[in-house]
Amino acid sequence: MTTMTAMKRAAAKTEARSASSARLAAHIFCALLFLRLIADFEGIPGGLQAALNQGVIFAAIGCGFIYSTLTIGRTTRITLPIMIVILSIWFLIGVAEEGFMQPLTSAYLRFLALLGMVVLARVGVRALGPVPFLTRVVWVSFPAVALVAIGVLTRSPLLFSSGTGRAFGTFNHTNSAASFVAVYVLVLVFLLMRQRKWRYFWLLVVALLAVVGTLSLGGLSSLAVGIVLLLFMSGARARVKVAAAVVLAGAAVVVFVSGALDSRLSQLETTVSFDDATSATSTNSLDWRFYNWRRVLAIWAQRPFFGYGLGRADLDLQPIGKQPHNEYVRALVETGILGTVLLAVIVAVLIASLAASRTTERWGKALAISTLVTLLVNALASNTTSYAPTMMLCVATWAVGVAMNRGSGDDPLPTGRRTGKGAVRG
Repeated sequence: MTTMTAMKRAAAKTEARSASSARLAAHIFCALLFLRLIADFEGIPGGLQAALNQGVIFAAIGCGFIYSTLTIGRTTRITLPIMIVILSIWFLIGVAEEGFMQPLTSAYLRFLALLGMVVLARVGVRALGPVPFLTRVVWVSFPAVALVAIGVLTRSPLLFSSGTGRAFGTFNHTNSAASFVAVYVLVLVFLLMRQRKWRYFWLLVVALLAVVGTLSLGGLSSLAVGIVLLLFMSGARARVKVAAAVVLAGAAVVVFVSGALDSRLSQLETTVSFDDATSATSTNSLDWRFYNWRRVLAIWAQRPFFGYGLGRADLDLQPIGKQPHNEYVRALVETGILGTVLLAVIVAVLIASLAASRTTERWGKALAISTLVTLLVNALASNTTSYAPTMMLCVATWAVGVAMNRGSGDDPLPTGRRTGKGAVRG
């Protein structure tokens, strides 16, 4: 009897240590996300910025490796090694030609760090629960979102570009800020529909001001697509969906009537076709994107199957001195048709397996898939994979979505009629 008691106590202590370690993963994820959100702030000296960025990268890789020895789910266990092999192959293709140049190693380490964040998010979500983990991510991210909104209101040169009239906050570029805040808005709409708490409404007001203040048409377009998909897929009642749609549509009308986007929209009136875009006719951001894509695709056509290697679009494959500003073009030129198809298959399998899952409830599917679609739409005209904070936030929302299982205790209550104290009748 004494031996059995001792064994039970030992098992309980082991389980407690495991649970404590898993909770620590959630805190590490939030800490690394916060540090990455402030690492590019112009008020921080350049040397400290570089140290913070490198610290986040290596901490994410190291912690991800350590926690990958824990139970992280079958899909993650299968996907992670495949992604590491794919990244390593195309990293070595680039290295074979250019050596261990900084842009190549930076791209490789950045993606490895993102995989580390995937592991931390999956472990953290299982330890805290999907919604509690997501709530922590929301509050950790809010200071950065608020500083973008403050930049809009104050026009401080630390947070706002007077030359372009666009806010960027602590981010290194307005497009990076827009992509992050777009996903953040999506998360807040999800939480507001699901829990109907006023604090999410006020956070949403600040976030909407921030995303509009970036004047990023790509960020706003991707947000619009993500919101529509979220409303369509979510498990909310019809009247909640209609109310949310009306409120968001009203916000969109206010933005257009206010004229906040007039200057950006008016520029598009001079846009030429993809085939006609040249350096001489580039009068707006879409024109020079067309011209840049044509030049980059001409380079890709010389090596179409395997591409030039990971990170090359950040090094020497910049015909007009700019990154591709299109992740699909980047994928083609860096990994060729073979790598692009492999990545597309992985994304398709992730979406299909989640959509077909009988255990993941509708709210989780809606959050995960709408977030991924928002990211994919943003990638049409931005360097989205180089926006580390945005990618980290998407990792968190995907991990939360896939972990929201039926009957897990995180299902939304407003799907039935309350009877008595807290009871719900479906």
